[in-house]
Amino acid sequence: MLSSTLLIFCSHSKCLIFPRNDLPAILTNDVGSCFIQEIFSILPAELFSGILEKLRSRIPAMIVHRFANYVLQALILSAPDAQEVGEQVLIKRIYFPLRLQFEKLFVNLIEHLEEAFEASANGVVTSLIEGCVQHKVLQKEMLQV
Repeated sequence: MLSSTLLIFCSHSKCLIFPRNDLPAILTNDVGSCFIQEIFSILPAELFSGILEKLRSRIPAMIVHRFANYVLQALILSAPDAQEVGEQVLIKRIYFPLRLQFEKLFVNLIEHLEEAFEASANGVVTSLIEGCVQHKVLQKEMLQV
């Protein structure tokens, strides 16, 4: 029963819990959203993919929400890049999968970019541009939007 109402991300003893439907309350208030932003700023690379998958369907609602859009910005900027993981396994095993995680997030956000402009969610757009620069990907595509 618990699994039908909550999404749980666990890494060792660390867990993040989100309700399945709508935006979780923790993302929709100023204190909770600040807390999640801080968690995302220190998020280990191995957890990024799971969190992205669980929040993917909530991206449109997060873009237009006055607090959740800051959490989305933090998620964009926390997308891991190769330098964070270490140079030893940079080329084949780590860099490309992590780069793909940002590209997946980019594709999800691009679909809703018009909503971001309409909601004056300039921070989301700015974070997306910063992510393109940071990861050195999709810069031409971003300019075409």
